[in-house]
Amino acid sequence: DPLWSRGLGDVYKRQAIDIQKIALKQSKFIDTTKIFDVYIGENIGKDKKSLGLEISLTPDKNLTSEEIDEICQKIINEVKEKTNATLRF
Repeated sequence: DPLWSRGLGDVYKRQAIDIQKIALKQSKFIDTTKIFDVYIGENIGKDKKSLGLEISLTPDKNLTSEEIDEICQKIINEVKEKTNATLRF
């Protein structure tokens, strides 16, 4: 079982994007990723979709909250750069 898990929500243009693959490449501690929510509707724009991504970490050492935040920020930055996504919250 993972030692830590966090969900991230982003809004993307409707296109084939493998955000899970992008996320997995950002840290050796990322064990799994899973899309847990997909929303398509008028609240986010007709050519967009919102995805919720759960990231599970299994580190080989204790991570501080700051280190976990750094991993999440790295994922967010890379996904934004590759997909032009915006963070939902």
